[in-house]
Amino acid sequence: MALDDGEWAQAGQVVARIVNLDRVEIPLRVPVSAGRHLRVGDPVQIRARQEDREGWSGAIARIAPEADEQTRSLTVFVEVVQEAGGARLLRPGQFVSGLVSSSTASKQVVVPRRAIVDDRILLASETENPEAAIWPVARRIAEALARGAVRSAHPSMSDPGLAESLSRSMTEATRIELGQAAETLAGAIAGPTAAWMGNSGAQTIEDQFVRVLTTHLTPQVATWLMQTPRSDLPASLQQEIEQSQRLWAVRAVPVRSLFTLEGEILEIDPEERQWVVVETVDGSALDGRILLTSNLDQLIEGALVDLSIGGEW
Repeated sequence: MALDDGEWAQAGQVVARIVNLDRVEIPLRVPVSAGRHLRVGDPVQIRARQEDREGWSGAIARIAPEADEQTRSLTVFVEVVQEAGGARLLRPGQFVSGLVSSSTASKQVVVPRRAIVDDRILLASETENPEAAIWPVARRIAEALARGAVRSAHPSMSDPGLAESLSRSMTEATRIELGQAAETLAGAIAGPTAAWMGNSGAQTIEDQFVRVLTTHLTPQVATWLMQTPRSDLPASLQQEIEQSQRLWAVRAVPVRSLFTLEGEILEIDPEERQWVVVETVDGSALDGRILLTSNLDQLIEGALVDLSIGGEW
């Protein structure tokens, strides 16, 4: 009712609004890219909340002829038939979401939303270059050689007296640089320096040496491994190389997001709820590769990974 009892009404003024709840029409916004997959009559499941298990069944009655340029969305109108005296009724003004099931089957690539980083997905595929498997082994050997060399060349790194020696040197350097007037500063600097070196400083310095030397040695070790007959290598090293050759190479693939989906796709992952339909920017196929969805911040293109589980597209 738009007016109260006893209130005067003017000609043409709306006094009351009567709504037939037997049949309601719901406007749903969908991505423009999804429009080509929708048809009048496609079934729609309506829910008041996304997590609700029960809802209302409807169907697309009509599709708006124009898209919204600002939101890049298309409006489809869903018709729901319900019993006016039922316990659960859809009412005008109520906010709902809908899950549209397209009647036109087409092959699409669907990935979890979290798998897309900077408009790219990371895929793992069998390496096309068997020699690439040598590099992880070469780096492991180079690091072992580098650490052994650093510790042999600088045995003082593990000397408990190194912190005290560095403290004395720091005190003397302060006096030389700033004069005897800096005696207080020298004492203040010496204590934290000795504490840092005793706690983690020596290990930090050693690790820096090892990283630089490992980077320098890895290409040389890799070249030696590739040139040496496999039979001349120790059995343990042969086994390590064979295991490394079973690793998969990481490749970053630029993708274009078409539209999003919400809900369960049990065939892929029963726990995931947020999905994106994508296509590759260059139009290449993704068959025979494995989508990587975890530890993405630790992976770079070209890295080799060991896949104990995974699903092939």
